[in-house]
Amino acid sequence: RIPVKKRDQLGDLALSFNAMSESVKHMLVEVAEKERLAREMELAREIQESLLPRREFNHGGLAVHAHFRPAAEVGGDYFDVFPLAGDRLILTIGDVAGHGLSTGLLMAMVKSAVATLVHDGHRGVSLLENLNELLLRQSVRNRMVTLALLEVDETAGRVTITNTGHPPAFVLRPGGELEEVLLSALPLGHRWPGAPASRAVAFPAGSKLVIYSDGLVEAENAAGEAYGYEALGELLTRHAGLPAPALLLAILAELDRHTGGTPLADDLTVLVVESAPAAS
Repeated sequence: RIPVKKRDQLGDLALSFNAMSESVKHMLVEVAEKERLAREMELAREIQESLLPRREFNHGGLAVHAHFRPAAEVGGDYFDVFPLAGDRLILTIGDVAGHGLSTGLLMAMVKSAVATLVHDGHRGVSLLENLNELLLRQSVRNRMVTLALLEVDETAGRVTITNTGHPPAFVLRPGGELEEVLLSALPLGHRWPGAPASRAVAFPAGSKLVIYSDGLVEAENAAGEAYGYEALGELLTRHAGLPAPALLLAILAELDRHTGGTPLADDLTVLVVESAPAAS
């Protein structure tokens, strides 16, 4: 700072210089704080990524291929895979409302709670009812979570889907038959009037299961048009013969063509589960 001795032109210049110096000082403090927050958010994102399972997973004749793309530094999407005895597999996919660090922390809590309940032997409706009670006991705002729980039984050729407000799963069977499994239910974090919706559907050898977050169907192009469920169903029918890895790539390529570079407003998670074809 320059000492101001006179209120003349030089004095006014000194005052201006001192004001500018003070502004630069505050700016440097703000820049340092933003850099610190950016480093913390990057670390939070790395931790969140480490909480998710690997993107390719095999169990018996079942293969899982996943894609995860957060819209912000820390997203609210979540998925997990739990291998069980007897060629069975539990998959979960969820979406915590909102973005940011608080959403990521709630997602981590949901992941931990689901893993504990699975290992304690809870399945389907029982698991989601216990999870909902846990969420309702938490004194946090915006605790709404959509979640789908799927138990695939390769030997029985069946998948049981229990849903709390999550987008419907698609089952693609050999021969090109496509079924959209519609289950109406409130998300987690609400007092439910009854048990969450659950349904078992056929999943014979050679079938594929597609589950996803709403970041896929709600992704918009430059004109504000959402990709939509109908377009997804048409794509799955058109590419019914593709193996799971290629089908996942086809979904992502179609989405990128639709958005045309428009940034996603929500997190994106897509899982394709494939049952090995029956031996000839």
